[in-house]
Amino acid sequence: MDGSYNKATGVGKQQQQQALGDQLQVKITIKTIDKKGYVNLYVDEGILIQDLLTPENIQALQLSATDHHYLFFGGRKLEADRQLSHYNISSGSTILCAVRDTTNCTYAIYPTSFVWDSEAVAEGVDDNEDGGNNEGGDKDNFDVVYFVYLILDKEFSDKLRETEQQHDGSTEFSTLLRQLTKIGRAANWKDFMDKISHLRTWNNFAAFQCVALSYPGNSEDAENALHLAYSAVRHAGEWFLLNMFDRACVASLFERAAERLGGVVRYFRTSWALGCSFVPRAIDTQPNGQVYFAEYGLGQRVIAVLVTMLNDNNTSNSVKGWCRRIMSTKIGCAWRTTCGYPQEPARGRLNNMLWACGFLQTIYYRTVNTHHPMRDEKLEHINQIQNWSGYGEWFNKDDGEKQPLNTEDRNFACHDVDFYSHLISTGFISMQTVQKLADDGRIMF
Repeated sequence: MDGSYNKATGVGKQQQQQALGDQLQVKITIKTIDKKGYVNLYVDEGILIQDLLTPENIQALQLSATDHHYLFFGGRKLEADRQLSHYNISSGSTILCAVRDTTNCTYAIYPTSFVWDSEAVAEGVDDNEDGGNNEGGDKDNFDVVYFVYLILDKEFSDKLRETEQQHDGSTEFSTLLRQLTKIGRAANWKDFMDKISHLRTWNNFAAFQCVALSYPGNSEDAENALHLAYSAVRHAGEWFLLNMFDRACVASLFERAAERLGGVVRYFRTSWALGCSFVPRAIDTQPNGQVYFAEYGLGQRVIAVLVTMLNDNNTSNSVKGWCRRIMSTKIGCAWRTTCGYPQEPARGRLNNMLWACGFLQTIYYRTVNTHHPMRDEKLEHINQIQNWSGYGEWFNKDDGEKQPLNTEDRNFACHDVDFYSHLISTGFISMQTVQKLADDGRIMF
């Protein structure tokens, strides 16, 4: 025996595996979205085998769902006590695992429990900034369809939710931050990583968990299908309110597409850190533009909650730092010739901020016209170095008078039956889902 012992059954791990050895029928891979930590799998009549899972293959005959974990293959949740062959799962296939949070929450959330965090927030997790593994090769030139979501510091997240509840009984903002998920596409892997870089630039208080499929298919069709499938929970633009149940389902669709078409799915988390240079710049080669000072339009309620946290003697210095950061000001620049708004170039840059921050409907900003925007931006950074938030180009709150910039409503067009039939053929949305959306009046033919 290897020393591992199950007190409930009185059976060691090797004995458990040997007892199952004669019955094994299929070789599979089990993954969670971040592929870290432990998960409990019940194999054959409730015998529990607990192993540290990596992307390596494991063997199992039959997986019995419990109240705490769910398994997905090809966008379908595997039902309890069914043979894997019922789902046409072949050797080498990948199954996604999500574990339901058992705390008494006012909302449904299914965190990946390979980190064993309560609400999809990070605590002591190593950052991985390399964009996942290097298994892509030529697949780096394939189309990419992806989803990303925010990862909050656990202590900050818990304190925010607690203070919200004390404020007015609601957890609206903390719930929003946990559920926001961006579903998008990119022309290739480099384009995808550029988009992740932009997301990091504009979000100063969270890391991003990223799940991306590179495959020889049409990522625009895949994106359209997923946007349609989750249109009932669209929050704004490409941002949707998904729980970990939904995310595991989408990831299983990615894995299935990779198996069918020859692609690769990458899972990684961005770093918490983003630096800022305080070295003076030379005179701009592109003169004329603006230096801007922009901050999140969080609304009076959220600001009141954050101020309460700052004034609470029981709030740790770490949490107070996160509060100051989310209330801080970004100092940047824009040129008149490159941002599409020659009279007010900062608007072009700040529309990118609204694209990147799904939790916002408004940002507030002020601008300073200048002949040398990049040089003057860096001078502002240097002058404000004592007020640096510790992240990117974000500095302690600027008190100058600012004007609002609001998100624009997007109208989504109606399409004919052929369009929806084509999306169904991609494998990223089912005919049943399209029919349900039509019955609910969300789409029209």
